[in-house]
Amino acid sequence: MNRAVLCSIAARGRRFNQVWMVKPHKLEVWRDKVNRRLKEDLTKPVTHRKREKEAREEKEGWPWNDGHMADHAAKLIRKEVLGYGVRKTHAKITELLVELKRLERLGCTMGPKTFNVLVKHAFGQHDLVTMKVLWEDIAARGLPVSQFVWGKILFFHVTMRDIGALKTAWKTYLRIDGNREALLGTYINALAKAGCREEAFSLFRGIVGPSKGNYHAVLPACSSYQEAKELIGEMENTVGTDLKTYTELIELLAKLKNPQMAQKVFDKVTKVIEPDSLCRDALLRAYADSADLPGLLSAIKIFEARSTTTSRTPIFIVTTCTACLDLPDPDVPYLRSLVHATYHNYRYKCKHKDQFRLIAFTHRFYHKLSPDEGTTFKRAAKLEMDNRDRHSYTKRTGYTL
Repeated sequence: MNRAVLCSIAARGRRFNQVWMVKPHKLEVWRDKVNRRLKEDLTKPVTHRKREKEAREEKEGWPWNDGHMADHAAKLIRKEVLGYGVRKTHAKITELLVELKRLERLGCTMGPKTFNVLVKHAFGQHDLVTMKVLWEDIAARGLPVSQFVWGKILFFHVTMRDIGALKTAWKTYLRIDGNREALLGTYINALAKAGCREEAFSLFRGIVGPSKGNYHAVLPACSSYQEAKELIGEMENTVGTDLKTYTELIELLAKLKNPQMAQKVFDKVTKVIEPDSLCRDALLRAYADSADLPGLLSAIKIFEARSTTTSRTPIFIVTTCTACLDLPDPDVPYLRSLVHATYHNYRYKCKHKDQFRLIAFTHRFYHKLSPDEGTTFKRAAKLEMDNRDRHSYTKRTGYTL
């Protein structure tokens, strides 16, 4: 231990400019004090931590039950998320699962409450690999998790495009929970979005007195605008319609690639009801999916005039420009300048999770132009993102920057 270290330790609490003014005859006294303190610190923290652990276990009850394990998992996730400030990055859920399994081997209980916390976080972060692990564990244990979690599990299989696993998950839910009516609308909506329109309509027609939520669930299963219009007419005569009904209709028209009709529906609805961000996003998606760049920019200009732009506006612009590259004779200089201006003007204005998507779609555009431009954009994006952001983005999406 050199003199600088001893002086800095001994002068704890003093001003910095006095640290180097230690008198030589006091150095031996302080060295003895430091050595004595170091000897005490070799044993004191160990016993202190042990006493704290025993007191905590006695207070909370050891081994932990399901509620304590759920609180422990939530604290670890919150600590990981808040450790990056306000940025909602991907939590190290794999290490969290290892820790919970270790506690379970010590006698703790992992029950429905713990898996409710884990599934909610994994699905919210789009961690499909962890969702698969959690789903297999829930099915093997036969845990009665909440209906909210069952809904996330159903839509996880829709995202994975595995219809067989979706039907298996529904049968597992009926075997464990048994409350068919509580989650039937969610299952119908999952079937509709998975492409099983006949089965979705069959289950819907079997409902006695369908609710407004059941109509919203089966609406994506319509194969044409006329069929959806008839369904909405039936809905108006029974339970009535609202803004969500027409938002679902606009999303259906986006899937059918009919942005002109989507614009007519949007204009008709906005005369009566003030549209929300979901309704505006549905209209922009209709233009983006059809690669209608003039219509998209016109709609965005109207939204900006009303100060009602959404956080996903730049994403729709970039995806539309990427789709326009597949059209015959695209105006590449104009598209490149538009994407460049959109990225640099909006990258810090949108939400943090949308920033990752904007970077991914912008890279896809440049890579489609040429691999060299894609590589150049990658390098620039790496300079703008710190290590935590890159790790979070890779873990969440599987896309390496």
